[in-house]
Amino acid sequence: MARVTQAKTASTPVADGTSGPDGMGSTTSSELDQDATSVDGPTLSSPASEADTDDSPGNRMVIYPIRSYLDGKEIRQAGGAGYDSPKHEALLLIAKGLATETDPKA
Repeated sequence: MARVTQAKTASTPVADGTSGPDGMGSTTSSELDQDATSVDGPTLSSPASEADTDDSPGNRMVIYPIRSYLDGKEIRQAGGAGYDSPKHEALLLIAKGLATETDPKA
């Protein structure tokens, strides 16, 4: 293929950010602020407020270990005393077969 070259002429407008005969001018930040529109989006909650909801009684349940496992830094012994746990963690332990909602001694 043949290579085509074009020579730039002096009449070609170049946008350099200054006002000139080409009608392009510089824009200040105050002009941009006047044209800006604000969009109201959904209100986001902070992670700290989500952590507070774990302490509500509806999000906690008492579980009883039926196998020994490490819970945080504590070892929960099989047949040990029931303890209060966040509901999402309790449901995971129950699904894995490590704990139960009902007291196995009763």
